[in-house]
Amino acid sequence: MTKHKTSERVLDFFFILGTVLVLFPHFSKDYIPSFLFPFFGSDMVLSIYPFFIFSLLAIFLLFQKGEYKKILFLVFSCVFFCFGFLVITEHGLHMILSGVTEYDVQQLEGSRLSFFNLVTKFFGDKDITFRLSVSEGLFSLYAAFNQYKEIYMVCFLILFSYQDRIHDAKKNLFVGLIVSFAFVILYELIEFPFLWGSEWSIELQKKIKPFLHLVNRDGTWWPPLIWQDHVLRSVFAEPSFFGYYLGFTTVAFIHLLLNYKHKIIWAVLLFLSSWFGFLTNSRSGVMLVLGGTAVYCLLYLIKERNIKGILVVILVIGLAFIGNNLVEKIKVEHGTATAAIVEKEEDNTVVSPIDGSVFEVLKASFEPAEAVKNSFSESSVVQTFKTVFSFTARSNVTRYGCTFAELSIGLSNPIFGVGELYIGNYLPGALNELGFGNYELAGWTQRQEESGALNNEFASFNAFTSSFAEGGIVGFVLEVGLLLFLVVSYLIVFLKTKRKDVGNFSLMLFSMLAVIFAWGFSNNFQESYLYVVTLGIALADVATCRRLLKEGKTKV
Repeated sequence: MTKHKTSERVLDFFFILGTVLVLFPHFSKDYIPSFLFPFFGSDMVLSIYPFFIFSLLAIFLLFQKGEYKKILFLVFSCVFFCFGFLVITEHGLHMILSGVTEYDVQQLEGSRLSFFNLVTKFFGDKDITFRLSVSEGLFSLYAAFNQYKEIYMVCFLILFSYQDRIHDAKKNLFVGLIVSFAFVILYELIEFPFLWGSEWSIELQKKIKPFLHLVNRDGTWWPPLIWQDHVLRSVFAEPSFFGYYLGFTTVAFIHLLLNYKHKIIWAVLLFLSSWFGFLTNSRSGVMLVLGGTAVYCLLYLIKERNIKGILVVILVIGLAFIGNNLVEKIKVEHGTATAAIVEKEEDNTVVSPIDGSVFEVLKASFEPAEAVKNSFSESSVVQTFKTVFSFTARSNVTRYGCTFAELSIGLSNPIFGVGELYIGNYLPGALNELGFGNYELAGWTQRQEESGALNNEFASFNAFTSSFAEGGIVGFVLEVGLLLFLVVSYLIVFLKTKRKDVGNFSLMLFSMLAVIFAWGFSNNFQESYLYVVTLGIALADVATCRRLLKEGKTKV
């Protein structure tokens, strides 16, 4: 073990660095060296770069230790993953191929067009059906390999690197999260005054934001230089992405508060994490913070029967809720409040909650002001929570419409789906049949007609229904099978061990998996590389638990 100690420390460094860089999932490609593009395309997820070095070193260590079975596993799993997507793509293409025209081929762009031109160069005498089948198949292998090496290979290599030293993985995860959160706190010193319209905050952000992520990507409005709704988005491209990150940090700080010394520090960090989550005014942010908290606290209560500790967590989250209400009142006073908390336009007089003593401030946060309803029943947090279950609130017609349409398409093509690249051919009909429609869906339908049968202009809002519609059961297993495997594995471990014998670190990881699981119902999994880190460490932890159970040891 000592022989490889130095290499393992270097491995740990790149693991921590990759965990810190989860703050930048949409980094501007202008600041990424072009010589790295052959390995990553122009990928803007900064965590990929240190984890690529991590992967190379981890593979080197496997060779050095003579663990060739693990290397073969990586090879065979990659082949299986890529072959699965090849089958899905060819099946989906075959279903629409008879209707493909020259116009559809002309709409191909980027790598897909490059593959088609390459195939045409070698097989120019073949008909378009043959050339498309070959080029689209090659592209699916290329895309699947990229997805495998950037996600699943990293997960498996984290497993192989830390299954015998899970305590190092735990330390690295916490160090990475704490360092990254320190950056978030520093940035909030700049962003926070923006909530009530500070001009210097706006001007400073205008200078900083282009370095953190692309602005007005591909000539569209998203992501804007300044988010017009006065909510927090930190260094991320939009508030919901900040909320994804906070779902993980909130669970981590609850774990640290309940299980480690220096509880005041962890309580403060938990307060800030949940407070920031509420102030994103994002459904994803609010739901993931509350959902991760609920799952961990429930599991901890069942395991430890520590009601006092849970009450402390609830108190801290409650203070964050009150803090959110106070900020909302200040925003109303400065004319930057979100519409969700304004009672009526003609009544816009507000008494500032910062007048008076601390007790008056707390009391005011639960009292209705002239322009604001009761702080609890009409808090932006409660309003945001309510919108999740409404078909008409915010963009829910679009979200639920696409989700139910994808489910319908998947049920009609349950084995191999209709292909990720071609689902746009089916969504307009499914949406119309289910009765969903608005200006956004109508715009996508129009663009779909213009982009041709080989493209997909529709956004994805649910990782589970998307993978099912695009790849059927096969695609569902390839895309989210690892997550489901880990959830089931933890449940088996919990059932096989006594209440006191399940390590609290396992409870935290299971709660983070719950965050990822809930995340699948709001957007795709790739908006924060923390999900890859969590899946990898969870694999290592499950392997450790199973080994200890097999050896007859109860403390896992």
